[in-house]
Amino acid sequence: RAPPWLHPSHLGKGIMAEEEVEINPGGLVLNTIYVYGVIFLVLFVIYCLIRNSFPALYNPRGDRKSGLFQWVAAVFSVRERELYEKAGLDGLVLIRWLETGAKISAFGCLLAVILIPTYYTAPKGSGNELVNDSLTKMSIGHLQLNDARMAAATITAYVFFGFCLWLLNGEFQWFHAKRHEFLSRPSPENYTVYVDNIPPELKSTGCVLAFLDRLFPDRVLDVRVGLEISDLEEAYAEREKLLAKLERANNVLEHEGKRSQHRTGTLGLVGPKVDTIDFCTAEIRRLDQLVSDTTTSLEPYHRDLEPKPAGPVVRSAAFVTFGSLVSSTLALNAIHHGQPFKLSTRTAPLPKHVFWGNVGLPHARVQAGTTVSTILTLLLCLFWTAPVAFVGGLSNVDTIKEAWPALGDAAEANPWLKDVLAQLSPILLIVLVALLPIILIQFSKLEGHISLAALQAALFGKLAVFQLIQIFFIQALSGAVFAQLQRFAESPGPAILDALGNSLPQQASTFMIFVLVKAFLSLSFELTRLVPAILAFIRARAGPKYTDKERRAPWIGLKPLTFPFELAHPALLSHCVLVFMVTFVYAILHPITCLVTLFAFSLMALVYRNQLIHVYRPTNDTGGQFWPTFARLLIWMMIISQLTIIAVMGIKEGPSQATLLFPLVVVTWYYGNYLGQMHYRVATVLPSLEASAGDAKTKQLRFPIDTFKGAYTQKALTKKVAHCHDDDLP
Repeated sequence: RAPPWLHPSHLGKGIMAEEEVEINPGGLVLNTIYVYGVIFLVLFVIYCLIRNSFPALYNPRGDRKSGLFQWVAAVFSVRERELYEKAGLDGLVLIRWLETGAKISAFGCLLAVILIPTYYTAPKGSGNELVNDSLTKMSIGHLQLNDARMAAATITAYVFFGFCLWLLNGEFQWFHAKRHEFLSRPSPENYTVYVDNIPPELKSTGCVLAFLDRLFPDRVLDVRVGLEISDLEEAYAEREKLLAKLERANNVLEHEGKRSQHRTGTLGLVGPKVDTIDFCTAEIRRLDQLVSDTTTSLEPYHRDLEPKPAGPVVRSAAFVTFGSLVSSTLALNAIHHGQPFKLSTRTAPLPKHVFWGNVGLPHARVQAGTTVSTILTLLLCLFWTAPVAFVGGLSNVDTIKEAWPALGDAAEANPWLKDVLAQLSPILLIVLVALLPIILIQFSKLEGHISLAALQAALFGKLAVFQLIQIFFIQALSGAVFAQLQRFAESPGPAILDALGNSLPQQASTFMIFVLVKAFLSLSFELTRLVPAILAFIRARAGPKYTDKERRAPWIGLKPLTFPFELAHPALLSHCVLVFMVTFVYAILHPITCLVTLFAFSLMALVYRNQLIHVYRPTNDTGGQFWPTFARLLIWMMIISQLTIIAVMGIKEGPSQATLLFPLVVVTWYYGNYLGQMHYRVATVLPSLEASAGDAKTKQLRFPIDTFKGAYTQKALTKKVAHCHDDDLP
């Protein structure tokens, strides 16, 4: 049963407000470690005992086995180069951020050796009369008003955030080197540039080719202008479904001796019954002819030298593949048109990740979709608090009676119902959290992203900001905000600072508990892979299994263990952002928190190193596209944390110390502005020097760059129409 202090109905109350909640914060943290730590320890030991006995579950990538606990040392002994090859750049970036968080937390623990005795030994006086808990005595909240000991917090804040900025500078240098190495690989996306908003006079393959050939003579390898062929794409998709249905029907005939039948109406529920094999065979042959004829008729549109008034609609975008990295880099960095957004260029995604439906969308449509997506995300963030608070309050009868009097009365009359609701509350909270990425990715799709990588990067940004607002600020400040609504209306700036100063120091134990529970529970389930194992078991028992191909394929969303699993980077990185925020805020206000975040970062690094090496495949690797957004968020989180510390000192009537911290905010902002001038751009594109070196290496290896020609042909335009089993077609 989830402890009631984990529910949002309690998180905003301020756990040290004795007139509201009589709770021992230190005892709660220790209780969390005892309860959830034991759960993690038990599952961890079980994993160690059975990991070598179930390689399909715990080692599907076939890496070497190790002893009972030796796998821990083996995981950390994997060098960066090997980890990069196994996990891709996204996986390497994830581990790097986790290790960076551990370094920052460890440095915070060193500073805690100075700050904790300084705070703990403060004498009783004005401003700390109600502080009796040992854990809270270790925080700045134990200092008296205008206490000279706040000078220690000021000095350590400069040291701590100076160390963070120095570390971030080193991370930029590291990522630049890795990103440029990734962009130098002989892969089609590195030699290709996406050209958007092509003006009408250039909307043909020949026109774009002629234009770029004047700029890069004999360097343009291929041009693929997007065509509006939705009918052909629908026919191609329908053909794929029919092939799967035909293959299934043939398997049933072979193994059961029965000919399958189905209805041809909506969802297969209405319409006349037909023989599945005969129907699918006839339809596939018809669609084969349609796809082949249409594809042949569209071939001239990839050679036209002038735009044609008739024929399919030509989209205002193209993928241009060059014969060298230098040419693609120069084309990517150049401004090709005097009108803003015309002939704009950006890096191309992997061909298999292209969303062809969004290629060439009008600029106005993309801007409108981005605006709508932003508004919907803000509205969701505002209204998300209500359902979360209600679900969290199901364990409290008083809360239930306020929202639903009849149910509250029933719970009071029937104690068993109270227990059921209390058990239902955490389950519904998990469901709500699981729904969040699904909702936000639908909002992100409105923005017209042309690739899976861009869509995932947009999802990460939304999830990160959403969690910071909902879990950190809303939960921590809700009590202070409602108490000062009048002040917010009259002078929002000072009221916000007061809310930060009064509420956040009291919430340290709440966030320690949150970080610990999240680490213990999520990582124990991640390591043991209980959910994939259960779903795979259901898939194996209930799904199609006549052939090896059927057994390996997903069925109604259920994946067998043989299916290549991918790590959900956006959700995981957004949680890392939240832990970084907790570290930045409480490293000075409540330094013992750094010990908790150090444990969380280290445990996450261990578990995800293991999973990236042995379980997950980097098939969804974006080449580190999450890194720049993460780095920007770190700068802003540092600034917000510094303002929070200033607000707390102001509440403690230490104006001189608070004033001395303002230069730190200015320096952090200035450094962030400095990074924004060129560092993020260098982290996105390949410099010409590295491009030239990459071309020389490719030439030395005699890599056939010509094989990239046609890589960005729309799937429905491919000439070859391959059957799964041609012999199955009578």
